[in-house]
Amino acid sequence: MVNDGTLTLAGTVTGNVVNSSTITVDGSSNVVGVIDNNEIFNAASDIAWDVFNNNGSFNVDPGISVGSGSGLLTNSSSTSSVNLSNNSAIEAALLNNGTLSVEGSATLGGGLTGNGTVDLEDGATDDTLSVTGDLASSGLEFVIDADLSGTTSATDNVVITGGALTGDITLSFKDIGEGFGDLTSPIEVFSYDAAEANDFSFETLGLGVVGTTLYFVDEDAAAGLLNLVSASDPNLGGLTGAVVLTQSLIGSVVNRPSSPFVVGVAIPGDRPCGPGTWARQTGGVADARATIDSSSPSGGTATIDSEVSANYRGVQLGVDLNCSDGFYNGWDLAYGGLFGFNDGNTVQPVFGFDTETGTIDASNVVSVNNTDFQQIYFGGYVSAFKDGLLLDLQYRIEDTSFDLENSGATDDFERGGVVDQSFGSQSQTLGGSLSYQIPLIEEERVNLTPTVGFSITQTSVDTIQTIDNGDLVIEDFTNRIGFAGATLSKTIIAPNGSFANTIFGTVTYYNDFTETIDATLDGSTITSSSLGAFTEIGVGMNYIQLLDGDELLGLGARQVNASVRVDGKFSDSVDAWGFSAQMRLDF
Repeated sequence: MVNDGTLTLAGTVTGNVVNSSTITVDGSSNVVGVIDNNEIFNAASDIAWDVFNNNGSFNVDPGISVGSGSGLLTNSSSTSSVNLSNNSAIEAALLNNGTLSVEGSATLGGGLTGNGTVDLEDGATDDTLSVTGDLASSGLEFVIDADLSGTTSATDNVVITGGALTGDITLSFKDIGEGFGDLTSPIEVFSYDAAEANDFSFETLGLGVVGTTLYFVDEDAAAGLLNLVSASDPNLGGLTGAVVLTQSLIGSVVNRPSSPFVVGVAIPGDRPCGPGTWARQTGGVADARATIDSSSPSGGTATIDSEVSANYRGVQLGVDLNCSDGFYNGWDLAYGGLFGFNDGNTVQPVFGFDTETGTIDASNVVSVNNTDFQQIYFGGYVSAFKDGLLLDLQYRIEDTSFDLENSGATDDFERGGVVDQSFGSQSQTLGGSLSYQIPLIEEERVNLTPTVGFSITQTSVDTIQTIDNGDLVIEDFTNRIGFAGATLSKTIIAPNGSFANTIFGTVTYYNDFTETIDATLDGSTITSSSLGAFTEIGVGMNYIQLLDGDELLGLGARQVNASVRVDGKFSDSVDAWGFSAQMRLDF
């Protein structure tokens, strides 16, 4: 039968049907043969066939089920369409190389194959395609409505039962929500039988970062689900890491838990106590790394290995009263105050990411966060020495300002949610150490000095503004650093005893016992790791010169001490090189 006009079909047709115009099935029908539809074929009632080749438009009315007991339905090309209305069904196997359109809830009872488009887009998130049997894709694209507002969030979905999900699929999302926000729970997009021999891969289109939120699809293989989830932009998590790492670098590398520059007066004379003053200059470069996890109530977790490169310089000044010659019951004692200033710059790359997995693509740097920092601090200290045993304790109050600017960014995505801004942090540090000098070769003045110590820094960081005016809040945190090491030194004294040089090498092991540092943003929780453990190797030289009080600009100084050292720090989380130079005058 060939139809070139308008045909109403009911009953049984034996033979082939070729449609070049419009056929409407208004009664139960069966075609014992091949249907070739080249134009419009409307199913207002059930119909069966041996083979159905659709090269036009095949429309199934609401509540109608077609293809029971039938052979393959082939939706042939990109210009052909099969259109399913609410509560309609196709019971035959469907090979879709064109467009399968679904409005409402519809069912494919014989499985689905092909490389065409499955279009659930209609401006609402209430469409469901149920597939009974295998869904074997050779490149099917599913177009899905999604509400990403975080309030009434939902998507269209596909449900597979009684068969396996295999092949490559593409999930193309069309947002219909008003605004954007963190999803409060995972949203099922695809569900399949986890017990079947599933072997598939997927990619997504239409997702990514909007404002400060990253949307991506997460596979829960054990439950047989592909869920739409969200997390705070991992680059904002990286910004958290940058602030945390910078603060840790200042505490562990820039200010390194070092003692005040206090030394005993070699010849106290009739004045065992006298004032002293000292200055220390520092500088260096450092690379630090931390793992940042950003997770939301939707179950989405985005991970970034944050990288920060820093250069820094600093100066430290101290004034004290120094009593030598065992003035306090055999103890040499110094106590005083210190003031310091550090400044530097950190550079942090902003990465692109994989929207299927929520992971960072470290090969794709889209912009750079440049942060200048300045720190001012002051405090007090006490140092005690007796019979080779040296103890010191210091306390500092610190204020750090950060000036953040994103360079190379042309839009919000490349900024990674970052707004150019200034903010600050406030810290308190308590540190101390214990050393004991052990003569190894006394006649050669070769000594070994083991050292142990600690540094505890409590830090509060100002709120950081993000691109959508949300607040990135870094919770107050405490860095707890312990260290142990040893210094090998050799002293050479001038024949006249007026000056001496000491060369030394030191190895110190540091460990930051801080577990994680937490932050929050729009319902997401961001956790950052600390620097962890690292090793420091240093070499340097000390110099001491006795004065007669008038030798140094007539200042009345009786002794000058100077020291220089260079050191390197190494671990999986930090690589750093630094120097320090210091001088002390005792009066």
